[in-house]
Amino acid sequence: MECRWPDWLDDVWAKSRMEGEAAGESLALHTLYVLDRLSKAVELRRDLPQQVGFVGLWRCLFWSCLLPEFDSVRAHGAVCKSERSSMTSFGGSKRGDFSKEA
Repeated sequence: MECRWPDWLDDVWAKSRMEGEAAGESLALHTLYVLDRLSKAVELRRDLPQQVGFVGLWRCLFWSCLLPEFDSVRAHGAVCKSERSSMTSFGGSKRGDFSKEA
């Protein structure tokens, strides 16, 4: 199976640029970091699903990490359509600022 970087998400921001940083964190890169952290947890605790009695734990956590990112893309589209510059006037969001950076 071929893996391709979702470059169409490179201008969708999961995290705004912090002071002293050149750029924010794109949604694609943020998702990669989140899933990488999950894979490291799987490596460290391979037997955790059996210990807690939930065989589908890793699968459930994978989708719990990935699905909110799709909502972020949907929210970004809503912001672009309404030409709003940030989520603060859109009711706020724990996912960060979805505005495009200059």
